[in-house]
Amino acid sequence: MKTEWDYTNLADAYLKRPDYAEEALEKMLKTANISGGYKLSSL
Repeated sequence: MKTEWDYTNLADAYLKRPDYAEEALEKMLKTANISGGYKLSSL
């Protein structure tokens, strides 16, 4: 079974979402053992 997802109708709402909490990002990076110099993306 192949499932196709189309989130086009949600794109505007996603662009208006609040930024991620800085503390949460710092904890995630620490847990992943990632330090400065890396580029990250939200998928």
